[in-house]
Amino acid sequence: MKAGLQICFKSGSLNGSDFIKFYNDFVEFDPLFFIKSSKCLNWNETKHKKQIEKASSNDDIILSNKNFDLCSIMNTGGVQISHRSIQIVENYDLLENDINKIESFIFHPSFVSAFYFDEDYRYSQSEQFESILQMRGLFNAEPRHFIIDKYGQRKIDISNNPGRSSLVNSTWVMPAFKMWFGPSFYKIISKDKILSFKEAFLVKELSEEVIFIQLFEKIEESGSPKNREIQKKIRDWLGFDQLSW
Repeated sequence: MKAGLQICFKSGSLNGSDFIKFYNDFVEFDPLFFIKSSKCLNWNETKHKKQIEKASSNDDIILSNKNFDLCSIMNTGGVQISHRSIQIVENYDLLENDINKIESFIFHPSFVSAFYFDEDYRYSQSEQFESILQMRGLFNAEPRHFIIDKYGQRKIDISNNPGRSSLVNSTWVMPAFKMWFGPSFYKIISKDKILSFKEAFLVKELSEEVIFIQLFEKIEESGSPKNREIQKKIRDWLGFDQLSW
């Protein structure tokens, strides 16, 4: 099973020292490719770690391999208010061993939100193109319904998928296995509204006004009927689908 961790920060607020710390803390897979400024190169650990460390707050960087493992440092587009997103996708057992290292990032002054999730499930719930899901071996994970969009493209209808991720102003949102929200997120959804959700396995306020939610007990049961229902409830409670983008 692939697991993913996505952390969102205010735009322009991170630098190379933050990026190399994320790399050192979380990247356990072996990269094959290094992508920067739209150039894809074969991974050279010594050379490219130095480039990560010297990266500016506006650089986009991707590390990947042929097993769909991924580390990305990106400025988001397609929204009115962009943000900085750092993501790691790798085998669950590798990421689970490192997840507690997230604390040094969720207490960063520019932290907005973070999500720890079953990547296979999230991807299956969020991707709209059949060919991409077929390539990932995820198309048959669940029944699919198709729509024709306004451009005449045939796409998978994901509108009723409770586990899908969505890009909105200043952050990604998704009903993930574990979630963290910082003070900057409360401009989008109020702190009281988040704390008042009663269906989660655990809701806890940490230091520096960060809220932690464990939505259900086991990450590997993200797609169970019971947990899909909990995902739908928190989507509705927090109004994920009504947020502006």
